[in-house]
Amino acid sequence: MSRPEAESLFVNQTALIPVYDELEQWILGLPGTRVLYRKTQVSFYARHTFASAWPPVLPMKNRPDCYFVVSFYLNQRVDHPRIVSSVEPVPGRWTHHVLIASGSDLDDVLRGWLLRAYEWACQN
Repeated sequence: MSRPEAESLFVNQTALIPVYDELEQWILGLPGTRVLYRKTQVSFYARHTFASAWPPVLPMKNRPDCYFVVSFYLNQRVDHPRIVSSVEPVPGRWTHHVLIASGSDLDDVLRGWLLRAYEWACQN
């Protein structure tokens, strides 16, 4: 079930609101997880932030016309073809970005990364 906040944030990607809702429902099923809607993104917290979702601001070359980004945070870099970007903005805290263009992108691989990020956020 879509929330007004999601509809507002994903106003240019309305076809993906059900996909975002599925992601949010799965993440909020993790014990103690909270969600915070901001102007440009949604953040998910346990003890600390472990993931976020956000629509692109500008179109980018070689990307789908309709997608959103899921970012997750870990203490180590993960290399995988689905990860479009990884940066270490703070030593020991890696930010990874994955494109979500359809419900099939919410697979066990992504859920595994999000679960690892959640567990790390709960420990630190």
